[in-house]
Amino acid sequence: MEHTDLKNSRHGGAALPTILIMATVVIELAVGAVVVATMLNNTASNRRLSMEALQAARGGAQDALVYVQRYCSSSSGCVKTYDMTVGSRTAHVEITDAGGGLVTITSTGDANLRKKRVQVEVGIDSITAEMRIRSFKEVPL
Repeated sequence: MEHTDLKNSRHGGAALPTILIMATVVIELAVGAVVVATMLNNTASNRRLSMEALQAARGGAQDALVYVQRYCSSSSGCVKTYDMTVGSRTAHVEITDAGGGLVTITSTGDANLRKKRVQVEVGIDSITAEMRIRSFKEVPL
């Protein structure tokens, strides 16, 4: 009978390493799935925040265009810097007079450390004070 017990104990000894290897593989797959899910979630979140920052920058530029139209003329020039809230985000707006009836608006939108910048160039006619938008574009930071 001792011979049979010895034979059974040899078969049981291989089960422990097999179970450990299988458990390790399952844990590695679970960790990998969590990492991939987190990366996909962060990518979607980053894209959303970047869009919100761009919308804030555009909102700041639109507000500055209204300011330029109401208060700036080609003879008086126009310089102003201010911050504004667009929804739950902020925009930092700079209006500068480039001379010769050209005004530049730079608006930087901020959404949780994501930043986007929009630049607008406006020409103001020296005779009629008519305002014309020459460009309205996103520019790199």
